[in-house]
Formats: sequence, C-alpha cells, structure tokens
Amino acid sequence: MSELSVSLKERIYKNSYKVINHLRDFQILLSVLMAIFFLFTSSLFAQTKKDLYSPSVRWQFAKDLYEVGDFEGSELESRQLLGKIEVDPTFKILESNNDSLRLVIAKSCFKRENWESGFITLSHVSPQSPEIFAFAKLALNWKAYDQKYLLEDTLFLNPRNYDVYFQKVDSVLINYRNYLELVYHLQKKDWQTYEAKLNIFRPNSFELQQSIQKITPIVQRRQNAKNKSAIKASLLSFLVPGLGQAYMGRWGQAITVFMTSGVLFMQAYEGHYKNSDLQKYTFTALFTGYHSFSTYNAGLTAQVYNRNLDERYQYELAQEVRTVFRTFLWN
Repeated sequence: MSELSVSLKERIYKNSYKVINHLRDFQILLSVLMAIFFLFTSSLFAQTKKDLYSPSVRWQFAKDLYEVGDFEGSELESRQLLGKIEVDPTFKILESNNDSLRLVIAKSCFKRENWESGFITLSHVSPQSPEIFAFAKLALNWKAYDQKYLLEDTLFLNPRNYDVYFQKVDSVLINYRNYLELVYHLQKKDWQTYEAKLNIFRPNSFELQQSIQKITPIVQRRQNAKNKSAIKASLLSFLVPGLGQAYMGRWGQAITVFMTSGVLFMQAYEGHYKNSDLQKYTFTALFTGYHSFSTYNAGLTAQVYNRNLDERYQYELAQEVRTVFRTFLWN
C-alpha cells in the first residue's frame, strides 16, 4: 500500500513538472507573440500617424474645411501647413504648392471679412502660379482702388505685362481685369477711352453685365452735371455783388449779399455826401471787406460744388465696384 502511494506521488510530481514546463514554454511563446504584436501595432500606428499628418492629407483636410464652410479652421490648418513648409523645405505638398495654400488662407479671410489679413497673404503670391497670381493681383488692384489710390503703375494697366501673366488664365479673370481697367478710366473721368474700351468689352459673366448696366447711369449723371468755373463765379461776384452766388444757384445767398452790399455802399455814399469822415471811411471799409469776402466765397463755393460732384460720383462708382469684387473674392 505504501509502495502504491509512493508511485502515485512520483507520477503526480512528474506530471506536475511537465505541466509547469509546458506552461513555461507557453509563457515564452506568448511573450514572443505579444512582442511581435506590439511591434506590429506600433509600426502600424506610426505609419497611420505619418499618413494622417502628411502634407497631402492635411492639404486635403484644409480644402474640405473650406468647402463645408469652416473658414476659420481652414485658415488655421493652412497657416500651420504653410509655416511647416517654410521652415522645412523637404516638407512638400503633393499636387499643389505654397501659393495654393495662400489662396485658401486669403479666401478664408475674405469669407470672414478679414480683408487686411487676406490682402497681406495674397501679396506674397509668386508669379510661378499664373492663375493664382492673376487672382492675387486683381484683388490687390481692387484694394488700391477701394482705398482711393490711382492705379497707374499696376500690373493690369501695363500692356507689357498682360501676355506674361494672362496667357494661361481663364477668361473669367481676363474679364475682371478688363472691368477694373474700365473703372480706372472712369475714376480719371477719361470718358473717351472708357467709351472706346466699353465697345470692345464682352463680359461673359452676368454679374459684370449687370454691373456695367448699373454704372452707365452713374456715368451719365456725372457727364450731365457740368462743373462750375471758380474764376467765373468770382468775377461775376466782383462785378455785381451776389451775381456769383446766383451763378452757383444759391439765390437766397445771392439776394442777401446784394442787399447787404447795397446797404453798406449807400451808407458809405451818404457819409461822403454829408462830409462825415467817420461814416464814410467806416462803411467804405466794411463794404470793401464784405465785397472781397463775397467774391472769394463765390469762387470757393464753385470749388466745393465741383468737389462734391466728384466725391458723389466716386462714391457711387466705388459702391458698385465694391459689390462686384467682394463677390469675386468670396467665390
């Protein structure tokens, strides 16, 4: 009985030892498998992270944000990507370039009416991208016009540069370029050149056609409103007090000047007739001063009248052009 017990114990010990050895081998195998799985998942995660943060994916993400209307997010993503590219030259965008990013940034700024930031971004666009460069220059030229600067030395008014930057762009940009050139001649009141260019201007955009129709009565009103001559107004007022004011259409002021000058003149004449030096010299000085002032006032009124005509015309013109170009920059 005792021998049977000893034999059973030995079997249990041997089997237990085998089980322990098998478990140890399985643990080693499990550790190896876990290490392989960890390396695989780490590599997969790193590759996925690399793909998610690749220039092409981030560029597409920025464009998608713009398409769905998240203009602030699109601008932020584009600026981060552009900053990364400028710091690391090896960080390239597939199927695009820095100017495309700048265009998205600028349009996102325009959509949020952050005009100044958008214009600053467009000012760094290079001529290597003709389409984007043409858009940028159109926007900057409109900004110059909108801030009441003359456009004499700009790209789009220089025929020598026309073929260089517009030979590869579409007709829409060319039409807006021609439209802005028409506005330039209107701003200078060069009616003859405007009429000549308008006859050959063929806009393919309904918006531009509609804008030309709205501009036409503005131009006609300014052409029909003749300027007043400051010299003529002053001369008439000098010859006959109040006549210069009447020439300017200010009849109430003309009557007041005529009557006041007449009273002063009569008082001066009365002093001369009565040999009253005090009355004669006092009212002669008052009449001379008042007459000089009314003569100067007639010429100044003519200048103010002409300036108001121009300012009203420029304002009406600028309002229409601003509407057109805001739509152009938003689209």
